[in-house]
Amino acid sequence: FDSVNLRSFPFSINFSPRTPQESTMVKHIIRAFKSSMAAKKGIDKAGGQGGVFLRAPDVFSLRYLHNGRQHTFLNSFKDCALTGMTVNYTNAGTYTTYDDGTPVSIRMNLTFKELNPIYHEDYIDEIPGVGF
Repeated sequence: FDSVNLRSFPFSINFSPRTPQESTMVKHIIRAFKSSMAAKKGIDKAGGQGGVFLRAPDVFSLRYLHNGRQHTFLNSFKDCALTGMTVNYTNAGTYTTYDDGTPVSIRMNLTFKELNPIYHEDYIDEIPGVGF
């Protein structure tokens, strides 16, 4: 035994917006993930931004759902941070857009990393399904 490890989880999502409303939603989704993974400025005592310390990015609680409930056959996650994100705006192999400039096919790759390792005692607590 050497040490405990923090698990990483990669996810790939393909977007193919077909309407201006779907295009707007895809932009909001991409921007939300980008802003959630960014560090936040500290707040000084006078109430302004730009203090000495940075605050942590957002924390994510991931889970797989089946019929609106926790999927009991797939693994569980501890709280995660979004540690990597790439967006490929030429997912179809060539740069192709609609009239408004929206790419025809977009692939977003996300990498989440758990903030705490898995311990034996985590399996003793009541968790649904196969566990972590």
